Amino acid sequence: MTGTSKYVTGYTEWSPGNVEWQEGNFLALHFDAPGATKISVELVGGHKGPVDLDADGLVVFRIESNEQYIRAVADYGARGAVIGEWSLDDLTLTPQG
Repeated sequence: MTGTSKYVTGYTEWSPGNVEWQEGNFLALHFDAPGATKISVELVGGHKGPVDLDADGLVVFRIESNEQYIRAVADYGARGAVIGEWSLDDLTLTPQG
């Protein structure tokens, strides 16, 4: 992925109970896999593990380093699954300030 993630403060939707996690570099993504029974997305190297997406297909990750990467699995039941991975090497993370 390429682009710039600007440092954000006061993002209370991310972690209402943890003030320290309400700031940082965030990445919002939309996934669509027509016909999939489930889509799971993970920030590999993050703190949470895979997240099953709702019907809207939206997910927000708090990015801490370019060494992390995104992995998505679209499950098609008996037809199998499709796995995609995206590097964050070319994503610019602006520092606080």
